[in-house]
Amino acid sequence: MAQCLHLEDGGRPCRFEAEEGSSFCRWHSPEGAATLWPGLDLRRWILRLAALLLLLAFMVPLGIQGYRLLKSLLN
Repeated sequence: MAQCLHLEDGGRPCRFEAEEGSSFCRWHSPEGAATLWPGLDLRRWILRLAALLLLLAFMVPLGIQGYRLLKSLLN
C-alpha cells in the first residue's frame, strides 16, 4: 500500500499507510478529520498523562504550603 501524503508539523511524512482508493490514511482523510486527536498514538497519550500526574504531584504540595504561609501571614 502507498504511504499517506499528509505532512506533520515538523515536515515529516505521516507514518501510516493510505486507505485503499485514497491518498491519505484514515486519520487524515476528510471523513476522519472529526476524530478526537488524530494520529495521537498510545505512547504519546501515556507520556502526556504521566506529565500531568507529575505536575500535579509537585504543584499540589506547593499550593498547600503557599496557602498555609499566606494564612499565617494574614493572621
